[in-house]
This record gives sequence, C-alpha cells and structure tokens, in this order.
Amino acid sequence: MSDNSPETPEPAETQPEPVEKPVSSRFAVEKPAPKPKSRRLSLVVAVVVALLVGAGVAAGGLYQSGWRRIPEEKYTMVVILKDGTTQPQKDAIQKVLETLPGHSAVRLVGKADAFAEAKVAYASNPEALAGLKEENMPESFRLTVVERSFDCTPLKPLGGNPVISKMSVVKPYGSASDPGADILC
Repeated sequence: MSDNSPETPEPAETQPEPVEKPVSSRFAVEKPAPKPKSRRLSLVVAVVVALLVGAGVAAGGLYQSGWRRIPEEKYTMVVILKDGTTQPQKDAIQKVLETLPGHSAVRLVGKADAFAEAKVAYASNPEALAGLKEENMPESFRLTVVERSFDCTPLKPLGGNPVISKMSVVKPYGSASDPGADILC
C-alpha cells in the first residue's frame, strides 16, 4: 500500500504525572484500609459465642440457686384386707396395685408373716405382744413405689371396696428436715 501521505507519528500514550498534594496541616491523613469481607462472619461468630456464654451462665445460676430436677421419693403402701376375702377378690386388688407406676413387686403378706413382723416390731413392748395372736392378724398387700410424687389416680377402683379394711400410703422418714408423711388417697 502506498500511500503518499506523510506519516504522522502516533501519539505515545502518556500518563499524567502524579502530583503531590501539599500537606496543609501538621498531620497527614491516610486513607483507611478497605474493610475485609470476613467482618460479617466475625460478627456472627461473636454473637453466637456471646449467646452460648449467656445461656451457660444462666443455667449455672439457676442450678446454684436450687432449681434442680426433683428427686425420686420412696413411698410404702399397705392395703389391709378384711377376714374372709376370697382369692378372686385378692387377685382383683393385686391387679389394680400393679398399675401403679414405679412399683416394686406386690406381695401378699399372710397372717403368719404379719404375726412374725409384729413380734419383731413390738419386741420392746411385752404388753402389746400379750394380746396378739396369729389368727387375729390381717392379711395385707405391701409394695414400694419410687416416683417423684405419688399419684392416687390408679387406686380409684379400690375406693369403697368392701373387703379392704384400710389402705395406707406412707412417705417414710427421710431426715430431720424431711419427717415423712401419710398420703391421703
């Protein structure tokens, strides 16, 4: 290609020369560093840690102030039967007693066993033993229930039963501050 026009030199790319600004005050102010993108993540982690620490402190405070799980208590139950109770009646009573939550084995204490226990219990009182005879001792059901509280609801079918002489639920003596109690059902 022959172009007869005189070649003009292309202008060189020139960059403006940096101009230093004169410092007008005694202190030079620098540009702040750009904020890292992980700042949001750091903030989230700090909030989560603060919440966990707060929850731990609150739980520890509640525990120290006495807010604890209620301990299980031991209750002793005795169902005293009238003389002449038939075996089907005893079976029906035992079936109801076995519905109690947290119960031990339900055992039927006969006249001979009741008399032997009475002799041990009243060994220091010969006058009381003088009037006891094996044939006068009642049969009874005995069991132990271990629960946080005693619920009388399962015993409702026994209420008014004509063959039951007495039904007793006792929370035994625990300590000087816990003297035990009879539970009324």
